[in-house]
Amino acid sequence: MGFKEDIDFARFVSVGAIGTAVVAAHLRDRFNHRPIELERYAMANKVWQTKVKRLRLPDLVCLRCGLRVESRAKTKLSITLSHSETPGREWDSGGMRENDFFAFLLVDINQEPPHCGTPAFFSRAALKSTVSSTKRSSPKAASAGSEITLTWPSWVPTRGGRLICVDDEDRIVVAGDDGRKKRYWQWRNWDGPRCVYLKPGDFFQADETLIAGVVEPEVNPICPGDNWDLASALVSDDIVERYSAIKAVARLGDRKFAGVLTRLSEDAGEDWRIRLEAEIALGRQPLVVVAV
Repeated sequence: MGFKEDIDFARFVSVGAIGTAVVAAHLRDRFNHRPIELERYAMANKVWQTKVKRLRLPDLVCLRCGLRVESRAKTKLSITLSHSETPGREWDSGGMRENDFFAFLLVDINQEPPHCGTPAFFSRAALKSTVSSTKRSSPKAASAGSEITLTWPSWVPTRGGRLICVDDEDRIVVAGDDGRKKRYWQWRNWDGPRCVYLKPGDFFQADETLIAGVVEPEVNPICPGDNWDLASALVSDDIVERYSAIKAVARLGDRKFAGVLTRLSEDAGEDWRIRLEAEIALGRQPLVVVAV
């Protein structure tokens, strides 16, 4: 393993960590979610020599509504996901439900501080409904899990400007930074729907704004409020739901769940990762001082 490979891997981890932090801030500040890390260290760029095997999980979960979000930071923006036929390694596996979100954004760490674009959100259901339109790469080596890359058709302009309209000939009309109008047939050969991700008059930045694609976007992923039933989630048959609820309870520090956390931590038939997180959640419970 050469030095360059280590540097490249550290760079990849850093891009992902920065992107996840930006997505979390965006969900919190613009859409009223309360996101926390679901995948441990999703917002840290530590490179582990030994990594404990865990559940495959989305990066973030909202404490209020239970929404799960998978962040996909890109050094070259596109709607692209890795996929394998190995069970549990499919593009949409890892605890993502139909209405959970994938977030795609540009992250450039060649600048100081790193430059990040605005996340674009797409539901698992929307991506799944157009997966037949994807371009599939050649498989990687068997040692890399024979993964392929799925790329959904989309357009990210290389020059900034402002969207004007889609004209009568189905061309995307934009005004460049110089004010000159230009017409594009970027989607002429796309196999699938044609969605525009901006409104007329919206400005876009070069290389960091998705203008159009085949996937229907989540244009306003506002949090619906405190509707996550944590009591039911803690005893759910779905292991990822139980795990997510334990992480939420640990962050919230609500002692009313101490009993069920204790049962989970002591259940010999439970997955060891659930027992571990339950122990951690109990350890974070506030102390009760009893007067003598």
